[in-house]
Amino acid sequence: FPVTISMSNTLILKYWQRGLCLAVLLHALTYVVTDNYFAVRAGVFIEGNHGGSYYLLSFFLMWYAKQQGLKFAGIGMFLALIGVALSQSTTSLVLLIPLAVVAYLALPNHARRINSGGLTVILLTLAVGFGMASMFGGDIMNKLTTEEINPGSFSRYDRLASAKSGLDMFVANPIFGVGIQGYAFALPQFVHPFIEGFFDWNSRRIANNIYAEILAEQGVVGFLVMALLVYRVCKPVLRDFRRNALLAIGAASIFLSWLAFPTYTVSFHWIGLAILVRVSIQGLGERSANALTANVNAIGSRRGCSVDKRSVNS
Repeated sequence: FPVTISMSNTLILKYWQRGLCLAVLLHALTYVVTDNYFAVRAGVFIEGNHGGSYYLLSFFLMWYAKQQGLKFAGIGMFLALIGVALSQSTTSLVLLIPLAVVAYLALPNHARRINSGGLTVILLTLAVGFGMASMFGGDIMNKLTTEEINPGSFSRYDRLASAKSGLDMFVANPIFGVGIQGYAFALPQFVHPFIEGFFDWNSRRIANNIYAEILAEQGVVGFLVMALLVYRVCKPVLRDFRRNALLAIGAASIFLSWLAFPTYTVSFHWIGLAILVRVSIQGLGERSANALTANVNAIGSRRGCSVDKRSVNS
């Protein structure tokens, strides 16, 4: 907190872009050093879905930065798309285009004007999108539509069955659920026939769906508390949706990914939300420094101290 509070939002976004560059570079290197399917999908993350969600969030953060005229943002957008492709995350690949279309349509008219830099990014995006469709289109359709159980479709059946077991737990324990971290312990009583056929009873099973997990483990009480937390966190972003459209879509990418995500404790989701909210309140550059100085001094005045704006900009 003492470090980030002294930074402008522009600098925070620049550091996010540098981290994105490093993540994509290391992710690409995994394709060189190993041919293990799960390792190349995961890259520097625990699994491919983690990486896909991070890159998707980064794409909208960088798009917002580009709309604000930050020069480093264009390459950030392109690298985020490369990252989505490297992660081979079906969830992120499926969400990318519809979320991007919604974000574009939600932008104010003046923000839709395309200059040479914007045209370059669009052409690169189309090129990456064509490459994704060529490489993963068949695999995605196999995962999403085929009725045969095979290595491609297995994850879909597994996720749906795991989520169904979680919802069954919720129906049986609707108020408080089976207890935090209780999904795996309660699963033998609610096991779905599909899971039972492939189940390792010594493993730590998860719902693979954050909403089903919260309902199963914490019931309607925990779900409403989480919903209230998310609403309070995202309220500043939603207050002026037209101005914050890209930030709001970035937040939506997180919550939509939770439909097929292993845990809500992943740090980059909450750090990303914090940045989205901070930027939506303060803006970038001088305006963010002024707002931040005022906020810190309002707190400091009650403690007999203050902050000079020059220290905020440093």
